[in-house]
Amino acid sequence: MPDDSSRTLHFHVAGAVSEDVVEHPIPGEHYRETARWLREIAGECRYDGEREEFLRLAELFDCRGYARAAQ
Repeated sequence: MPDDSSRTLHFHVAGAVSEDVVEHPIPGEHYRETARWLREIAGECRYDGEREEFLRLAELFDCRGYARAAQ
């Protein structure tokens, strides 16, 4: 049975998939937006392990975004 964190993630993913595709003219902006979204989810997590995993993923996406912008 899914817990509250799983339901929250599902809610956010479903919302992101249903939105219209938006062009990101700034290189790497999509990655940085995803990082912000992951941090929001982390803030809603009940368990430290889940929160830390989302924050780790957010950091990876931030790095990709800044690397992409530097190209």
